[in-house]
Amino acid sequence: MRKVVFTVFTLLVNLPTTKGDAAEVIDVSVPGVWKTRPTEGTADWEAVKTPGRVTIRPNHKVSFEIANGVTDRELAGLKELSDVSIVSLTVASSELTDAGVAEIAKLKNIESLYLSACGKITDTGLSHLAKLPNISFLWFTANPLISDEGMKSIGQMKNLRSLSLFGCTKISNAGALQLSQLKRLEFAFFGMTGVNEAGIQELRELMPKCKLQR
Repeated sequence: MRKVVFTVFTLLVNLPTTKGDAAEVIDVSVPGVWKTRPTEGTADWEAVKTPGRVTIRPNHKVSFEIANGVTDRELAGLKELSDVSIVSLTVASSELTDAGVAEIAKLKNIESLYLSACGKITDTGLSHLAKLPNISFLWFTANPLISDEGMKSIGQMKNLRSLSLFGCTKISNAGALQLSQLKRLEFAFFGMTGVNEAGIQELRELMPKCKLQR
């Protein structure tokens, strides 16, 4: 019998300085573990379980890990963090659907996004992510419903610098060509997709400065 793969969400944030450099206490409804430590230095993480109240301190970063079983409805609680400048978000959940991706897309400051093994996400979900203006790192792996149509949304992420599509088996050479619009892209990985060596070579001719692998 195959075991269920665990689900972990990780939020890494740079917290803005609050008025008078004072700490702020907020309520977080999303279940998980809220960890914080200073932006500078190597201090240990301080952890608090949620749902519950957490303390946002100036000049600190936060890691937020959500355990197995989270749903789109629970993910809607991310709106409580809409005023926090989120740098990186990691999600691996078989329960996540396009509706949950729409909630993620409300966090406009995301720069790095990791979405792996979210088997219910479709091309519609990717269209939500195209609205993130600052995304530069997208690790979108083992999501089998994503097709060449979804690649059109990735082609709109003008600040994208690094991309992995490992295990997105429906993406073909035609979809890969959508990346030719991304002038800042420095790296793209197509392992275990439908993109073959001929497709890589064609894209390489259009993007000679981008490192392409499969």
